[in-house]
Amino acid sequence: MPAVTRALPNTIPSISSTDRSPAPGQRVVVEGKAQTSYGRSVALEFRGEDEASFRPIARTIVGDGDRFRVGHDVPGTGTLRVTVVPNGLTERVVSRELEIVVTRALKVGGRRLHVRTGRSAVVKGRGAADEPVRLQVRRGGSWVTLARATPGGDERFALRYAAQHPMSAPARIVAGGRSRAVGRINVYRYAEASWYGPGLYGGHLACGGTLTEGTLGVANKSLPCGTKVTLRHGSRTVRVQVVDRGPYVGNREYDLTAATARKLNFVGVGAILATR
Repeated sequence: MPAVTRALPNTIPSISSTDRSPAPGQRVVVEGKAQTSYGRSVALEFRGEDEASFRPIARTIVGDGDRFRVGHDVPGTGTLRVTVVPNGLTERVVSRELEIVVTRALKVGGRRLHVRTGRSAVVKGRGAADEPVRLQVRRGGSWVTLARATPGGDERFALRYAAQHPMSAPARIVAGGRSRAVGRINVYRYAEASWYGPGLYGGHLACGGTLTEGTLGVANKSLPCGTKVTLRHGSRTVRVQVVDRGPYVGNREYDLTAATARKLNFVGVGAILATR
């Protein structure tokens, strides 16, 4: 007599992955709850889009609270389901089915993220042929598109953003329902700077707190206290906050704390690159 199947009560297995269109070989996790099934075996089953029946690809055991969690690398486009294996006293329990569409991986390759105004930030990579890819940055709580490109037959793309104004923001690339972080795009302008510290340690900072040998930050005459600014000198970069007011000498815009100057290997007075 064949095993009886029925709907899995109060269980809605969910996919825990970066998206519902995983790349080939990407691990997909199914989790849910199987009532009164503690200690029973759970099989994660897969049926390919051209296959007639399901086959098991991974197993686990129902744990505390009758909950389970099981995962496996996705074999291809198809359908996943979970079966709670009978123990001889109960019938087989089958979950609802989850459709999985495997897509080409979205890969990040070469990138140029530190640029001066007037130059282009560049992100290169591979995606699905003929599927548009967007370069986005995070601004004001939302993602803003800076550039678009469509991979050709070789699946390669190059996204370029000609930066006209200083900025610093987290960036990502997006294609379909997939996204990949690429780092932070920093667009700089030149600014005159100096540094301070020795002889002033223990003194009050205009934005609150006390200046110490390890204080990271900058003084600026107009930027609000706490404003973050990315600075670059040579090949070194640091991101710090406005912690003080000044400088009030010549045409200097920033006064770096001694700790900030050390991180940049900056000495004396001169030009640095700044995103504000």
